[in-house]
Amino acid sequence: SAAQQSKKSYPSDKIRYNEKVKGRSTNITLNPQVAAKLFEAQELLKNASGKPLSTPATVGWLLENCQEKLQGLVQATRAPDAAKQGGTGPGLGGQSPGGQDDSEDEMDLGLLSEISPSRVLPALRKKDAFFDERTGFLDLDDPELEPDFQELESEQPSDVGPSEKEEKLPSVYLGELSKLAEFVALFPPVCHARGCGCRMAADRVVSLNGTAVIHLKCTSGEHSALWRSADEDAATQIPLVTRKFFHAALCAGMGFTELSEFSEELGLQSPSEKLFYRFQNGVEGDENGVGKIKGWCEAVLEVAAENMAEVRAHVKERDGEEGTVVFMDARFDSSRDGYHGTVPALDMKSGKCVNIVTLTREETGSSWKTEDAAVRQAVDELIEQGVKLVEVVHDDKASVDSILAELDIDSQKDLWHKCKKLVAYFNEEVAKAKRGDLTSLSEARCAQDLQRLTVAVLKEHLKAAKLDLKGKKDELVDRLWKSFGREEEEVAQDTRLLKHPALSSNRIPDKLKTHVYNASFARAAAKDDDVAALCKDIHNAADHWAGDHSVCAAIDPDRKCVKESWDGTRAYYEKGGETHLAVKQWLQKKCTPAKMKFYTRARENYLSETFNSLINKYATKRIHYSKSHLARVACAALDWNEGRDRVVLLKKALRGLPDPADAEKVV
Repeated sequence: SAAQQSKKSYPSDKIRYNEKVKGRSTNITLNPQVAAKLFEAQELLKNASGKPLSTPATVGWLLENCQEKLQGLVQATRAPDAAKQGGTGPGLGGQSPGGQDDSEDEMDLGLLSEISPSRVLPALRKKDAFFDERTGFLDLDDPELEPDFQELESEQPSDVGPSEKEEKLPSVYLGELSKLAEFVALFPPVCHARGCGCRMAADRVVSLNGTAVIHLKCTSGEHSALWRSADEDAATQIPLVTRKFFHAALCAGMGFTELSEFSEELGLQSPSEKLFYRFQNGVEGDENGVGKIKGWCEAVLEVAAENMAEVRAHVKERDGEEGTVVFMDARFDSSRDGYHGTVPALDMKSGKCVNIVTLTREETGSSWKTEDAAVRQAVDELIEQGVKLVEVVHDDKASVDSILAELDIDSQKDLWHKCKKLVAYFNEEVAKAKRGDLTSLSEARCAQDLQRLTVAVLKEHLKAAKLDLKGKKDELVDRLWKSFGREEEEVAQDTRLLKHPALSSNRIPDKLKTHVYNASFARAAAKDDDVAALCKDIHNAADHWAGDHSVCAAIDPDRKCVKESWDGTRAYYEKGGETHLAVKQWLQKKCTPAKMKFYTRARENYLSETFNSLINKYATKRIHYSKSHLARVACAALDWNEGRDRVVLLKKALRGLPDPADAEKVV
């Protein structure tokens, strides 16, 4: 907001200097991190004779004369603070509040004042003077070819301190220095010519419009190399370095405003808004498409579509009439009331993404309907493209089951989610049995006791008390308890936890999850889809924990409990007792054939969960740049498919390794 911008202080990692130029005040901002990069590249920026380069942007002069002085930037006082105290800036003839000269206490930058800020950034008006048609560059040490520099002046008189706007936004950035340092730092210090171990140094450097041409020469003088940072793209007329910068910003979910502020904080010159949107959206041509240029978003979406088309072609050739099994799981850009809803379709065998659909809340009318609409669209598109879907694995959602049943596609659900819910329901059931039923509201000793009531009952009491009915169950409970006006009585903190002596001491909930897993994998190994046998195996858990393993032996004689012949002393509770009957009835109620028919093949949808976490790399769950959201999700799909190829290659390589046991025999 405007109020926050007005209170924004100047970045603490930058030092700002105020210098008089032709009777006016000009500010120069130098980032110490940029200076550190330049120090590392100091040797590379010298020519064969060891003389620093004089151009562009006074790189050689800065490295030669200011290295020791710039190391003291941490102790220097910021120029705005010094100006408020009556000085003109550290080391530039300013004085401390006591009137004493502070040049020795802080640091002396007298040499910096000898170079006018008007020589910092080139005006680039004489573009043709930098290049030669034969070699592509010219010797910049020639004074006749010295580039013209733009004079940067502010409207502030020299006898007046920096304005509030100047304190927030300096007028000159030494951003070109960091670019050159990064360019030159890419080169190894040793000559790559065969038999030559000399060091390589930058002999001539030309910087223009964000690009650089560097002529490298080894110290022996026998070998040389020419490196260009980039040629401008013929279509977009955007240099390669700038395109990479925009690409990184868009992948991170930045818009132009965020990118501009980010560049300001780093001490870089703000990018061109026109170039940014040209890179993102491209250029629209005429009615016949003449002059049209693809933008980054469109290009990424096309590349992702081609990649997934190749994957689908491979899947159709591999499976044929047998059919394909895919995993689907919705992912939203926010944990609550998300705007974008993404549903990827992942092939079960290869794990690759064969299709991905992203819809918005505006397209579906509600964020609750986004997943169903995206699943329907993803399945329809796969069928239209010739993929024979025989099974779709998804999370436990009844509306998705209806869609798949309408399309005559088999539906299986994630086993991990089912086991997680069963354990949660089991804990809650045992906690209710321990606490007892709540017959009246007067029996409630704390808000926790009201959790035993259903949402419908809670709303009835709230409606009678003329209170708001909106919100989740926790909010309704809290609202109803506050209406009583009573203080909570001291209750054991673990009343909602599993503290039944016969169950909690033996960690029955964890054993329930393991038992359901084993039962489902047994049916998957048999490949019979026998839901009756699956339910019988799960219901047998109550007898198994009571020490009766007769049903275990009938289902699978090779089970551990049958082989070890567990006796009655290994039972967790008494057979035929109250606990045994309660657990058996609960399992029969929760694990019916209608509910367990989706788990006979033991499908685990971990691939979709992992893919959704990869999307967070490109599209985090926050307020982000919506115009590039689809392209960033496509980047995640490309990254995922490439990673699956690496996994397959690694598995093939490991299969090809000799067996260590065989190697020992050979030895």
